[in-house]
Amino acid sequence: MTRVGDVDPHVLHRQALDYNWDDGLALPWRLLTDARCDRGTAFLLLWRSYTPLDRILDDDDGRDDPSWLRRVKAFADEAEARLIAGGFASETIRVDLHDDLQLSRVQIEKLRRAGVGDHALGPTPGEPFV
Repeated sequence: MTRVGDVDPHVLHRQALDYNWDDGLALPWRLLTDARCDRGTAFLLLWRSYTPLDRILDDDDGRDDPSWLRRVKAFADEAEARLIAGGFASETIRVDLHDDLQLSRVQIEKLRRAGVGDHALGPTPGEPFV
């Protein structure tokens, strides 16, 4: 694996896309706190952090350790705070909620109607994205 310190924002984003959350929180924390973290990568990390929380709450993964839940929640809280505060090195990477997060087009349209910005939602179908 390439060391985080040796990569550009797009490689950081690819690492976030490919990361298996069952491997813990060390890499997501490093990606989120890296000075080159793009806003899109932070959004992806926040969204993906909800999956382990959902599994823990549903008790599907066998991790009933309350300290694990606190660590995942602390990560999600930090990612959300950074997204609200802004100040990312770049804001060029867009998350495709259909391809990257497996949301249906109906779910994406509901998010658009709820006022979630296009940057967060990624491209419209057929539009290329970085």
